[in-house]
Amino acid sequence: MHRAISLLLSLLSITSGVAVVMLGDALCPTQAQAADFGQPGQDGLDGRPGRPGRDGGDRSLRVDGFEQRLDMAGENGTAGEDGDNGRSAFCGVQPRQVSRNLQAPHGGRGGNGGNGGNGGNGGDLTLYYTDLSDLRRIYVNAAGGEGGRGGRGGYGGRGCICQIRQWEVQTCSGVPGSPNYRCTAQRFGCTDGRNGDPGAHGRDGQRGRLGVLSIVNSPQPLAPDMPSLSAAIASLVNRPVMLSKNLWALRRGAAGLLAPGSTIADEYREFIGRLEENFQLVWAAAQSPQELSNAVVTLQLQDDRQITVMSPADVWLSGTTSQQAGLTTYTVAAVVRREEATRLAIASVTGHSANLQVAIVDLAGRSDLLSTQFRLRYRVDEPGGDRAPNFRTVFNGEVPATLVSREFNRFTVNVGQLPINSRYLAPGNTVRLEMTAVRSLGGRSADQQLEWRGRLRR
Repeated sequence: MHRAISLLLSLLSITSGVAVVMLGDALCPTQAQAADFGQPGQDGLDGRPGRPGRDGGDRSLRVDGFEQRLDMAGENGTAGEDGDNGRSAFCGVQPRQVSRNLQAPHGGRGGNGGNGGNGGNGGDLTLYYTDLSDLRRIYVNAAGGEGGRGGRGGYGGRGCICQIRQWEVQTCSGVPGSPNYRCTAQRFGCTDGRNGDPGAHGRDGQRGRLGVLSIVNSPQPLAPDMPSLSAAIASLVNRPVMLSKNLWALRRGAAGLLAPGSTIADEYREFIGRLEENFQLVWAAAQSPQELSNAVVTLQLQDDRQITVMSPADVWLSGTTSQQAGLTTYTVAAVVRREEATRLAIASVTGHSANLQVAIVDLAGRSDLLSTQFRLRYRVDEPGGDRAPNFRTVFNGEVPATLVSREFNRFTVNVGQLPINSRYLAPGNTVRLEMTAVRSLGGRSADQQLEWRGRLRR
């Protein structure tokens, strides 16, 4: 019997050299099996969100002294669905005595609950009256709808528990009974699967807002207003348009104006007047308005009867505004495209010391219309022993307007007159001029970066 066991161990050592044993010295199979086993649980499905409630609907009504009940409440939102529970893992049979650690399968995550639907808003009510006390005969329910409850998150599924938590694999080499026969043992383990995380609860829906009351001391409905207008520039030239605006005062105590028990927002609006102003665009710029590719301007009537003119970001306008007898006239004196404002280029750098000058040209030819300011960062190369460039900033600031001259579309910047140490302006210096040009027209502005690097010459 002992010889049979010895022969079997010899065969095992010859064929694989590995013997797997459980803790407890039992003889085990030698072929390793898969590291993981079973199947993880599926995640639960998320719950669907609730439906939002419908708004109560706006109404306008002329008060005639008769009692009226108005139901303008917003509809309640519906509840979100609960998330499904996660599935528990399928554990199967744990592999025995494999030469690696094992991870038992995890449970599925619970589905998230659906958000509750928001409640609908209460309807807004406009009342036209001649006797304010008649409003006391109007009962209004303009409450906002309740938000729906958020769905509950599902529970997570259960993970699997290891059937065997630890085992030992013994590896032998050589012939049993011989001096060169050696065995080593390695311990492995199994980690339990985690239970799935629970799903998140859905958010409760928000309550709808209360309706707002507006009152007008007139039996006739208000004319619609048009306080703003956006139109192509070319379409407005010498074609007057009218802007109008209904003016309202905000007051508190709306429920006190209506029948007892009414539900409506406390702050209400009272009509106090109407503005009407005509506007005309007059074109006095050299460039034709038809060349602006349908660029759109926006007109806005303010409470003080002023009309503001807002041009698009890529088209700059400059002009003057005048008002007379209900007519606002805006006269366009100059127009520049934004892209034309940033077409400067350094033409030359000449001279040295106090006579160092930088010439800058305007390739778009719009300098007679634009305001231009310059800022300079003057840097000098002070190389080290390895002769690598090492630029040091010796001036960084605005260039005074007195040091800049313009002839048509050519600027001359007298850099040598800036407060810069004369040794940095001397010929032979390698300098780096980093200029920023700020160009503006009619409240719009744009920056352009210019750079020149070279050696100052005599």
